[in-house]
Amino acid sequence: LNDDSIVGGNTVTVALTVNAVSSGPNLSHGVVNVGSAWETVNLTKTYTSMVVVATPNYDSGDAPGVVRIQNAAGNSFQIRVDAAGATAVGTMDVHYVVMEEGVYDEAGYKIEAVKFTSTVTDENNSWSGESRSYQQAYASPVVIGQVMTYNDPARSVFWAAGGSRTSIPSGSALTVGKHVGEDGDTTRADEMIGYIVIETNASGTAQIEGLPYVAAVGGDTIRGMDNSPGYDYSYAAMANSKTAVGSLAGMDGGDGGWAVLYGTDPITPTGSTLRLAIDEDQLGNSERKHTTEQVAYFIIDPPPASAALEAAPPKSVTDYGRSMLIPAPSRTSAKSLFPEVNVRESASQQLIESQWSVDEGISLTDRDSEPENAGTTILSLTGITPRRVSTSEVISRLESQRSDFDGWLDVIAEDLLEMLS
Repeated sequence: LNDDSIVGGNTVTVALTVNAVSSGPNLSHGVVNVGSAWETVNLTKTYTSMVVVATPNYDSGDAPGVVRIQNAAGNSFQIRVDAAGATAVGTMDVHYVVMEEGVYDEAGYKIEAVKFTSTVTDENNSWSGESRSYQQAYASPVVIGQVMTYNDPARSVFWAAGGSRTSIPSGSALTVGKHVGEDGDTTRADEMIGYIVIETNASGTAQIEGLPYVAAVGGDTIRGMDNSPGYDYSYAAMANSKTAVGSLAGMDGGDGGWAVLYGTDPITPTGSTLRLAIDEDQLGNSERKHTTEQVAYFIIDPPPASAALEAAPPKSVTDYGRSMLIPAPSRTSAKSLFPEVNVRESASQQLIESQWSVDEGISLTDRDSEPENAGTTILSLTGITPRRVSTSEVISRLESQRSDFDGWLDVIAEDLLEMLS
């Protein structure tokens, strides 16, 4: 102790709290329903330098779309889907994973998450990519990636290869980049590319921070939207598989393309099947046929607790042993957040019964903050669904009402995601 710690003969004790720093990649994952408008995805974790990889989920009846990312920092990122042709895209599910940039070699996984500025743009008549060095050794690397900035409104998409355009990334050669396919406009601004390298692990029992996963490169069997999609890869059984992302491993088709999770149920946990297709832009021509390709994929299992909640979804939030109130000014109601659902009103209660469902089977209770407004609005989001609504969509709708909810939004999002984690 120095002299400043002695006051009138008494010892002053200073208590220090040391917060542990995560030594792992701080993995986040999820599914968000999004269209051509920017949506914000709020995460429960905060990142110093996040790497985001996302894969769209649609089928041959939908227009081709490319996932765009921007403002990926802290505990959120923005996401949208850009049309890759003259036809506008609708809303669709997009699967995503997030990791902290860095190199990790832990029991059960070997990973590096990397960002760099891409200055080269490839296209159907020119494929060079940008050579990259691994930051640790891999026997059989799985490489997935994403264009992470929106410096150029014109779309570009990630691709990866080995020593040549048509070879998959190997332990000795890695080429990554962005491409524009058959777009006649081949000039693009520099963009930030994020990519993740994972050592192949197809056991289904390995875990990253408590999350079972499978990472592998599939066979040369995945074809285009105008062939006969979808095309299936089999993977080791993980009973609760929820999130999958994928990128082309090599580029056999000279027109360029990108991996798509295909159909209404692209991950079939009980059948251990991942359903995929390759899509192309419709800028040079309208056809979407594509030769066979290999796809690198990464599939994640949620925690067992989340799976148990989905198997027997509660009828109200109190079934979780807690009540979650969303204070808001009286002008903001659940109906304004979910105008498409049916509304039943009584003197004391509005009951909104949705035909949608949140993946995790949660209900929210929304109560006016003013004591004189005693009415309660209950959002019941556990009904039969023609399509699924992700937690991120609930939060993004709250985000759109940020001015009405004032400072409560961050608390809502944090509590909601904590309850489902």
